[in-house]
Amino acid sequence: MTYKELVNIFEESFNYRLDFKNWSKKQFINFVKDFMNGKTEYYKDDNFIKQYDDKIKRYFTNSY
Repeated sequence: MTYKELVNIFEESFNYRLDFKNWSKKQFINFVKDFMNGKTEYYKDDNFIKQYDDKIKRYFTNSY
């Protein structure tokens, strides 16, 4: 998975309500890490967990 694909997943998952494409890479990555660890006001619904949870975890394992 590329950074761009990660942004697209979040754009779609948040119904384009947050403009992730205009966030700095550092700001976005920090948000994703916090989101994945349950440290934001948002939560992972069942659909997100089924479709993306493992892919996103692999992205961070391979990239950071």
